Amino acid sequence: PPPNATAAGQQQPQGDSGAKAPQGLAQSQKGEPVAPPGSPGQAGAAAAAAAPTQNKQAAVFGSNLGRAVSNDLETDFATPPDNILDKVQFIINNVSMSNLDGKATDLKGIMKPEWFGWLGNYLVVKRISTQPNFHSLYLAFLEKLGDYGRGLIKAILDSVYLNVGKLLRSPKITVLTSERSLLKNLGSWLGAITLARNKPILHLMLDCKELLYQGYETGRLIAVTPFVAKILEGAKDSVVFRPPNPWVMALLGVFRSLYDVEDLKMNIKFEVEVLCKNLNVKLDEIEKSDGLSNRVSPDKEKNPDFNTKPAAAPAAAPSDKPAAEGGFQEQTVIPNLAAYVQINPSVALFASNPALKRVVPVAVDRAIREIIQPVVERSVTIACITTKELVVKDFAMESDENKMRKAAQLMVSNLAGSLALVTCKEPLRGSVATNLRTLLQSAVSAAGTAQTPETEQMIEQVVQVCASDNLELGCMLIEKAATEKALRDIDEALAAPLQARRKHREQTGQPFYDMSIFQNNSRFPSALPEPLRPKPGGLGAQQLMVYEAFQRIPRQPVVAGAQGSSEGAASQQAGQAQGAGAGAGAGSLGLPCLLRGGTLGAALGASDDGLPGDALEGLVDHELLGP
Repeated sequence: PPPNATAAGQQQPQGDSGAKAPQGLAQSQKGEPVAPPGSPGQAGAAAAAAAPTQNKQAAVFGSNLGRAVSNDLETDFATPPDNILDKVQFIINNVSMSNLDGKATDLKGIMKPEWFGWLGNYLVVKRISTQPNFHSLYLAFLEKLGDYGRGLIKAILDSVYLNVGKLLRSPKITVLTSERSLLKNLGSWLGAITLARNKPILHLMLDCKELLYQGYETGRLIAVTPFVAKILEGAKDSVVFRPPNPWVMALLGVFRSLYDVEDLKMNIKFEVEVLCKNLNVKLDEIEKSDGLSNRVSPDKEKNPDFNTKPAAAPAAAPSDKPAAEGGFQEQTVIPNLAAYVQINPSVALFASNPALKRVVPVAVDRAIREIIQPVVERSVTIACITTKELVVKDFAMESDENKMRKAAQLMVSNLAGSLALVTCKEPLRGSVATNLRTLLQSAVSAAGTAQTPETEQMIEQVVQVCASDNLELGCMLIEKAATEKALRDIDEALAAPLQARRKHREQTGQPFYDMSIFQNNSRFPSALPEPLRPKPGGLGAQQLMVYEAFQRIPRQPVVAGAQGSSEGAASQQAGQAQGAGAGAGAGSLGLPCLLRGGTLGAALGASDDGLPGDALEGLVDHELLGP
């Protein structure tokens, strides 16, 4: 339940002395409002005085971010009787653009103002935070409530601030995609209910600029950047807050500075690019903020906000050992990858120096980890949006939620896998070549071999041959990662329509009709030809064949089991062949084991947005190598 906080745009009432002071806040500021950066007064002077010592101390997240983050006090709300609870939930479940007036009247007739606290928390926790596609519907419903709904809007906003604070303080926000998704959805709603309605987000409640700075210092940009970006997206519909509003431009200046930080992850930069596009602002025309230079520089090692390459192993090799023997002891992050990397033993460089073969799996491993996150994220996003729009339209009059879910899964897995495949091929080839060339050059130099044209030619031969031979393996791993993430995401995206069909069948037993697709003067499906329009009774057998056609036999690339890469590869291949019929045996580590979520998922990094460890859990169920 939300605290007794106030909505954005209103003054904070007295009596806040009971709230906890944020951790790390100076004693003189305890219980006092936090002044905006650069404002006159004691707070500004204190901030200026503390600046020289800030860079010498470890950054702490949570100080001076506003009452939304510092206030963790919860309030007990009056709960309506059970019969009222059922009626309210029935109203919310069945509200649509076509019956807003009727449902608003029904709610007014049964909901007393003293129950608004409970209803606001219910809407935020159960609806708003998990159903971003229905935000416009809920906003329209609140507008229909008129003056009666002002107290409800305030209760909703209070609950939003409370739950935003909980998520930002969560120690798992950088590793759990589910928590970041909830925070992002709340940011989208917060911008829509404040900035889009020309209402400010008070600095006392949430300091968005300081939030970005502290996210940069403490490794939380992966969660903070999408949240603040979604808030600012609400400004595109605002008369007051759209650019060149000074407050918005100041935040864009911080985003611009963060965008240029070296090694920043691609998905964080992508959020900034999308925000600028939505606000119709060119990124290169935004003036950078100079505040980032005064902040604590983050440690990029094991930081979820940055992609850092490990230091070249040959530099740390003892001087009394050959570089080729002692330098490349680095293991691949993706387990057992070396057993499937193809190495041509006839290559001249490997024939003269076989120890350099161990460089190839490391280069392939680095290349896959560099490419997989942005490729999977973009491919899955496009595939899920396309699939949802088509499935919701085609199955508008389908009562069987299982049939709808199966069709969506078939379509999205095919689209996401194919998109990832065509997107990653050339970048992956280039990344493998670049990493392999760098590692080989370092190894040759560390071994004391002169950089002659002949040596360069042999290195380039290895780069071209190995990049081509292992391209299929990398593409297959990325394609399967995209497929598994798409299946999970489409289930989340269609959760509300599927649940609506299930409840309708259980409660009424009547055919289901989703009339929302006919609202908002939509061109479709009315403009579709007659054979393509949704009809009572759902899709026929011939129409379902369109979705069933997405089901395909998995690609069966030729993957050699570590030919020439290490000793014992032949025995591993033999063990894999023996277990092909019923899965890999106990002593065999087949490719499905390589793809298991517990290994590859963890290896790719549970902190990567959109690629948590469980995103690849189902890969073991797919036999990629064929019978």
